[in-house]
Amino acid sequence: LEKLALGLVVAPMALAAQRRVLVPDGASLSPGPLLRFWLWAAMVLIFALGSLYVAGLAVTPELQLVSLVLKGGAFLVPFLLLLVFPAVAAAEPAASLAARLDKALEHWENNVLRFLAVLLLTVGPAMLLQRLPEAVIQRGDNAAAVQTFDASLLGSAVHSALTVVLIVVGAVALAWCYRFAKLPRPVKPRQSAVGETSR
Repeated sequence: LEKLALGLVVAPMALAAQRRVLVPDGASLSPGPLLRFWLWAAMVLIFALGSLYVAGLAVTPELQLVSLVLKGGAFLVPFLLLLVFPAVAAAEPAASLAARLDKALEHWENNVLRFLAVLLLTVGPAMLLQRLPEAVIQRGDNAAAVQTFDASLLGSAVHSALTVVLIVVGAVALAWCYRFAKLPRPVKPRQSAVGETSR
């Protein structure tokens, strides 16, 4: 519940960051996109966290495969739906929920490696920064100090602040990916008909 609450609290910041990249009016937050953004964030977070929770309950050997599928889906499905968020932030029209999902998946076509590179170069350093406090405290194999820090109010505040940085950086990176996916693709020159005589 803590992660779900934090994700929903940070959602307006992510929306503002994406709108600053994607639309002329910058970071203004109108109720429509904000509500839709919140709903999508809630659905994705509930799916991911719920799948991980159910996977944690499947501890018997007979359910090991089910646990692996749930854990894989908890990461893969939200990852594929990431480009829904910049589309919602930019108020891109969609006829239905299925059309919104189909459009998000379509943006990944021929762009997977590019988007992974962008996310690696932007979100990667933010993730390393998030692990920095624990790495500093754990010097000298002091695992107990790490647990004490994580359980403290200061530790929670530091982790929450770094999580906010991670989400906002990721939101900006997704907005860049979305803008690239919306660019018109170059038209391939048509090949001359077979048997056409050269002049």
